[in-house]
Amino acid sequence: MGYTPERFMADSGITSDEGEAEKRRMLEEIRLHELKEARIRRHPGRPARDGRS
Repeated sequence: MGYTPERFMADSGITSDEGEAEKRRMLEEIRLHELKEARIRRHPGRPARDGRS
């Protein structure tokens, strides 16, 4: 058996609440990236709103 996320959290002193909060933050970041990519596919010639291409 490998080194599980649960074991890592226990070894690192990370609580399950902290782990869940980080998971929600990462999922929100992924969702925002997917929305940005979808906008780029719909409007390929339009610059990104944040000023980056």
